[in-house]
Formats: sequence, C-alpha cells, structure tokens
Amino acid sequence: MTITARPYCIEVAGQLNAVLHRPALAQCACQVLADTTRIHTPELDQAALFGLLRQLRDLGLTLLSLNPLSATSTQPVNREDNP
Repeated sequence: MTITARPYCIEVAGQLNAVLHRPALAQCACQVLADTTRIHTPELDQAALFGLLRQLRDLGLTLLSLNPLSATSTQPVNREDNP
C-alpha cells in the first residue's frame, strides 16, 4: 500500500481568528464561518497530517470533521470511488 500526500479539509469548532497566524496554519487556507472554521491544507503526508492535528489539539480546538480532498479539487473524496 502506497501512502501519498493529499490535501485535507479540517473543520474545528469556533471562530479561530486569534490563532490563524500560528506557524502550524501558515500554509493553510482558513475559512471562518459562524460557529466553525474550515482549514484547507496543502498536500500533507500522514506524518504531517498527524502533526497538524496534534498542534490543533494542543491549542484546545475541538475537531468536528476531517475529509481528504482530491489533489485537483476542493471537494471531498468520494470514498466509494477510492478504496
């Protein structure tokens, strides 16, 4: 099994305006919504993804969802099409 890097959409609870300048999020595109913040990452391998999730946890953020994105789209990957 080959593990490749891919972009992700991470959604956390709350508006994260105060932490968007953190180095962990420097290469991410963040979208602040009413009650949540969506973080669109660049392509990350598994180790980098776990590192980012650990940093979000250390900031005390509540993870709501984590979805892989296709490399050419901002839409979540359809898991039925990609086993």
